[in-house]
Amino acid sequence: MGIKVKYPFELQEDNAATVSFQQSTTPYSKLRGVYSLRHNWVAELRDKGVVTAVKVHTDKNVADLFTKCHEWHKMKKLLKLINLDVEPNLTFRGHLG
Repeated sequence: MGIKVKYPFELQEDNAATVSFQQSTTPYSKLRGVYSLRHNWVAELRDKGVVTAVKVHTDKNVADLFTKCHEWHKMKKLLKLINLDVEPNLTFRGHLG
């Protein structure tokens, strides 16, 4: 895709178990049963030279814009984080216009 990536890159995650898994702070994590450390891509994600997992609070997780439904005031806060804080066009509300 022609995108230059600086390593290690930061992966913002709102799941504390995922961050612990990457940092090996929970030896008995349930995620160990989900992912096999024999797979190269899992080992690569665990390699701190490639990825650094960082906990981000749910209120600041802009990925939720694309995966969850939000009340307008919560959605507006998330949109503001990516500089898209515009007022909604409510003229078509309830219509298939």
